[in-house]
Amino acid sequence: MADTRPTYELSAPSIAPYVQPLWPGALATPFETRDEQGRRLTLVDDHLSGRFLLLVLLGEPYGEDAAALLRELAAREGQFDALDATLIAVSASSDARRNTELKRATGFAWPIACDPSGGLFASYGLHKGTDKANRLVLLTPLRQVRAYFDVDQDAGATLGTIMELMENSAAAADEMRWSPPHAPVLIVPNVLSPEECGKLVESVESETPFMVRRPQPGEIAGNYKIPVYEYDRQDRVDLIIKDPNTLAFLDERIFTRVTPMIKKAFAFDVTRREDLHIARYVGKREGYEIGHRDNTSPAGAHRRFALSMSLNEDYEGGGVAFKEFSPKGYRVPAGTAMVFSSSLLHEVQETTAGVRYNLISHLFS
Repeated sequence: MADTRPTYELSAPSIAPYVQPLWPGALATPFETRDEQGRRLTLVDDHLSGRFLLLVLLGEPYGEDAAALLRELAAREGQFDALDATLIAVSASSDARRNTELKRATGFAWPIACDPSGGLFASYGLHKGTDKANRLVLLTPLRQVRAYFDVDQDAGATLGTIMELMENSAAAADEMRWSPPHAPVLIVPNVLSPEECGKLVESVESETPFMVRRPQPGEIAGNYKIPVYEYDRQDRVDLIIKDPNTLAFLDERIFTRVTPMIKKAFAFDVTRREDLHIARYVGKREGYEIGHRDNTSPAGAHRRFALSMSLNEDYEGGGVAFKEFSPKGYRVPAGTAMVFSSSLLHEVQETTAGVRYNLISHLFS
C-alpha cells in the first residue's frame, strides 16, 4: 500500500541527527523560509539586518501556550520598536491559512514563517514534530546567538530578561568601555586635495542632462544625472561621470593611492571598477532607513568592495552607518576615501543641513 503521509512525516526520522545544540556566542545558522503570505525571508534580508532579531519557534503552534506567548509579544510591540528589535515566529505547521489565522487572533505584528523541512528548527536545537517546546532565540545585530529560552504559557519573566539583555547591550555600546564598535572600514586620507574635490563638486552643479533611466548605448556621450530611489529615498541624485579626462585623473588616484592600501589591509588585488559617480544628498531622506548590501543581486554579485570618497565637509548629518556593528555614522574629511566590503549592511543617513557630495564606485577583480 502506498505511504500517504505528509512529506515531513516521511523525512522526520532522518532529521534527528541534524538537530544542533545552541551555544551563546555561536554564529546563527543562515536560513531561507516564507512567511504566512508566501513572501521569502532570509537571515540576511536588509529589513531584518543591523538590529536584534528574536526567533520565536513554535513547537506546538496551535496550542494555548503558543497563543499566549504571541499575545504577550504583541503587547510588547512598543518596547521592541524602542529597542529597534524585530521578530520572526516560526511555526512547526506548514498550514499557511492557519498560521494567518493565528497571527490575526493573537495580534502578532511580525511574520509567522513555516519550516516545511524541519531544517530551521534543527538549526536552533529542536526536532520539529517531536520537540513541542516554544523556544525564544535572541540573535544580536552581528547574528550571534545571545541567549535562548524555552517558555511555557507564563512568558512574562522570560521576556523581561530578554528586554534587559537588549537594553544592557545598547548601554554597553554607548559607554564604549573597551573600544568603540568598529566596522571593518579602511580609511585612506589625502586621495584628493580640497581644490580637486571642489572641481568635482562644481561638475555636479553644472548643466548636465537629467535622465530618469539609464541611457541606451550611444544616447549620451558625456556626463549625465540620474535619481537614485534606493528603498524609496528622495534625497539623492547621482552624476555619472563619462568625461574621459576626469575618469583618467580619478583612475590614477584610485589605482595608485587606494587599491594598494586595499591590498595591504585586505590581501585583495583590485583590478576593475564600475562607473564612477558623484552622489548628491540634500533634504529629507524619506523612504525606509534599513540599509542595504551591494552584492546581493545577480547584477552586483561580482562586487568585492565599495569605494566612498567624501568631497565636502560643509553639511550636517550624512554619516555612513554600519548597523550590524553600531548605529553611529562615519564621517571623514573631504578627499578621504572609505573602503568596505560589499557584503556589509550600510546606510547613508539623512543630511540634516547643507548638501553632501560623495564620489562612489564598486571595486572588483
